Amino acid sequence: MDAIGSFDQRNREGVALTGYFGPTSGIEEIGHGLDASPDKQRSKPHFWPRCLNSALADMAFWKQLPMAHALTVVLLVAAMLAGCGNDDGLVVVEDPCSNNIIEPSSLTQDPVRVVFFPPAYPPQAIVDNWEGAATAGMVVNSDGSVCEVTITATSGRDDIDEAVLKSARQAIFEPGYVDSVAVRTRAEITVEFRLSNGPHVG
Repeated sequence: MDAIGSFDQRNREGVALTGYFGPTSGIEEIGHGLDASPDKQRSKPHFWPRCLNSALADMAFWKQLPMAHALTVVLLVAAMLAGCGNDDGLVVVEDPCSNNIIEPSSLTQDPVRVVFFPPAYPPQAIVDNWEGAATAGMVVNSDGSVCEVTITATSGRDDIDEAVLKSARQAIFEPGYVDSVAVRTRAEITVEFRLSNGPHVG
């Protein structure tokens, strides 16, 4: 194995430790002394992202870095991982909310709202004796959570629209289905504001 860094240190019990950094990293406890018998040796392998190899190889001070400086190691690794990109040694899979959306017309079962708490009536709207409605559109994920919540029919008032958005972001649905498979789809929630009975789902 091509090691690009190594260390030798003793733990609190005086057990000698030796290890290396490379495509796979490891540490061995070698008993009380470097000449301990093989049956006292234990190997603890760890996997090391392949994209870090070249970066670590260029760090001349790496071999001198004490194991005790764990925080330093963590910060260094975090910085390196940020620059790994799509290297085949570390793949980050993203699934944007806008991907794989099944339109409602293709569903065999529509999403059903399970949890939704209507917003409070904005105080200024009450003072203005304002009544009306606003509609929030959203993507309902296959687990029933929501994302990409937007106002699709405005009330004409910023305070009303913002109140509806805030509540809609907390909504939970029974997801929509195509046959027996839960899918990502779209839904809407309309909230009506009436001075007589307050905000409620229309």
